[in-house]
Amino acid sequence: MPANAFVENIRNNSSFTNPSILMASQHSVLVGKALLPRIFTNGKDLSKHLLSNAILHKKDQFLILNKPYGVSCLGYKQSDGGVFKDSKKYDLKSEEEDSLQNEENQHSDDVTIEKAFPFLREQLKERHLTFCTGLKRYVSGPLVLPCSSLDFNKLKESIKFSSVLDNNEFTHHKALVLCLSRPAKEEGIVDGSVCFQTINSHSEYLFNEKKAKKRAIKGKFAIDGFVKYKTLDTNGEISLVELSFSKFTRHLPRIVMAHLGCPLLGDSIYWKRFANIDGRLEEIDTKMAQRLRGQYYFPSNFMKMLSIEENYFATKMPFYFHVHQTVFPRYSNARKMSSNDLVAMSPPPKHFEAMVKLLGFTRAMTDAIESENDAYEDTDGNYISK
Repeated sequence: MPANAFVENIRNNSSFTNPSILMASQHSVLVGKALLPRIFTNGKDLSKHLLSNAILHKKDQFLILNKPYGVSCLGYKQSDGGVFKDSKKYDLKSEEEDSLQNEENQHSDDVTIEKAFPFLREQLKERHLTFCTGLKRYVSGPLVLPCSSLDFNKLKESIKFSSVLDNNEFTHHKALVLCLSRPAKEEGIVDGSVCFQTINSHSEYLFNEKKAKKRAIKGKFAIDGFVKYKTLDTNGEISLVELSFSKFTRHLPRIVMAHLGCPLLGDSIYWKRFANIDGRLEEIDTKMAQRLRGQYYFPSNFMKMLSIEENYFATKMPFYFHVHQTVFPRYSNARKMSSNDLVAMSPPPKHFEAMVKLLGFTRAMTDAIESENDAYEDTDGNYISK
């Protein structure tokens, strides 16, 4: 029985009065929440949700939204590469393009953050509200929208400045993710580059623990980047990991986790680069993937807890990728050392919290979020958002 139908059956069945059966029904409801994140089917519902769950609004300056999972910011690729222009070259059949078909074809491009702008502008009396930078569709977290040309430029200059700070291991985002297995080390930093390579008639991203050549970067064939990671909790099959990074480009956080042998839960693209070898999750050469197709690794205990089958795990698992903090350094003036940062924080979505609870990782998640909250004061002068 599909997860949503099973949960609905439990909710409507009045015979669940025995304590043990009641506990089972509560578990099933939690499973339903974990596997079925809210998907918005019309712009009106999304607009109202965004407004009622807004994190912070500073009149004529900016609005910070808690971006839901599964909602695209724009719903289309900008022809000129957007505010910062395109940072990459790839074939139209590249893995990034394919992933939109593979992962997200159940979502409507009519239900986007951009389509909610008319409602938000009217309700908040912010006629200049617009985009500067966004988050991927499969990611939830704080989304800062400028409400004036001045604040648009502040965000833009802050992001440019943060790219300079990358050399000093500054990270723009901190995120919580659920992944398969666990990194060999409890914490560390992975530094390298991502390029794409044609394999079996299509393009795939590949990670290399070496800096890309200047010619490749200048020609937009590769990007450099690093990801810090820290394992917060694990049960052997699934781990809760905190990631610190500055770029989503070329799937950087996702491909680094795969490089560590820990593909993200729900990430079918990079999960397929692994096989079940003697009961272990083992990475395979991308050119060997066709030969080993079907020998995928499935976390049996995890699937048993959720009462799901292999096909469901392979095709329907959502991502569990939540940015809980984004820092815009020197937001008030990128050229002044004394300038204040803009720090935006947001709580995880319901499906993330439910899965973490099922796995017994709630305390670890809460500690990680609260440690960041304690590091900043909620002061008007510093534009701190919680």
